Amino acid sequence: MSNSEVQDDPITAFDDVAREEREPAGHLIGQFDCLNASGRPEAAAVRSLVDRWLTDYPASHRPEIIRRLRSRSDVLHRSSLFELMLHALLLQQGFKIIEIEPVLPNGKAPDFLVEAPDGKRFYLEATLASGIDNVAAGGDRRMREALQAIDDVQSSDFFLHLHTRGTPTRPVAVARLRRAVQRFVDGLDYDQAITNDKVAVFQHEEHGAKFTTQPVPKNLRRASGRAVGGRMLPGGIVHPEVAIKSAVEGKAGRYGDVDLPLVIAVNALEEFAQISDAIDALFGTSSVVVREGEEPAPSAARTGLGADPPDRSIHGRARSCSLSDFQPGAWASGHCVSSSIHGTAIL
Repeated sequence: MSNSEVQDDPITAFDDVAREEREPAGHLIGQFDCLNASGRPEAAAVRSLVDRWLTDYPASHRPEIIRRLRSRSDVLHRSSLFELMLHALLLQQGFKIIEIEPVLPNGKAPDFLVEAPDGKRFYLEATLASGIDNVAAGGDRRMREALQAIDDVQSSDFFLHLHTRGTPTRPVAVARLRRAVQRFVDGLDYDQAITNDKVAVFQHEEHGAKFTTQPVPKNLRRASGRAVGGRMLPGGIVHPEVAIKSAVEGKAGRYGDVDLPLVIAVNALEEFAQISDAIDALFGTSSVVVREGEEPAPSAARTGLGADPPDRSIHGRARSCSLSDFQPGAWASGHCVSSSIHGTAIL
């Protein structure tokens, strides 16, 4: 193959295949594999956007970031996608990428050495705040295996409305679970179900997780498609600020004494994460103190990074902002990658 032929090859992270799949992703498929295979126009728009970003990425570093983008590890896929997005964002805003992964005196390398439009330089390090540790990741995987077993149930007459509670502490016997749900569905009477509001409910408990399945008659009877038509998520209390703080702490002391400012960009992936959670992570959770005979006074719990001792390697001015503050209007279609980029930056 000639050099001209190599240069004419399209720059892409995705396979050149026919894409006819329109169903939602299964519970066990990785984010890249889903994006690579989906025939939905939304997925095509995301693939096009990612490939445009890759075109502007330095050729010498492009194979490595494509390799990481294609990873079946969602963590590695998300982190590389976030780095690629930041690279595109900086270029769009007039910044220059001086070097990718500049090696510092301690042997570590942040993601980028960047020069601002005013000539000032800084290091940029990207990280994720998922709020999921190794233990929680294991429980999430076991739950998704059980959900996939229920979703594999076949029925031309019913969707399944699923409610889950708890997380399995050990692997669920998924083949047995699927057979049990299949027997339950096969024993239902469609004509009776559409005229009777009280339909039987299937319940299953195993290793600390409870699954409650209620059949819902289909308006259009068909044999194909996923079984689960809806899922009720359990309630709970979320603390995105904890994950954001942990992500910043994990990067702040990694590079030792640096000769330029270090900017840490955090992609907050937890559900319901907002800019206020970034502020809480930096300065402490806000509250109002009410004392008898006094006016209510704002306060902040000493839980933020600013409450840590000064020798904790986190110093200088802390500031938080969302990606929207950077006005990324030139590539507004980036909202299509919201499954991987939720968009909180800590600067």
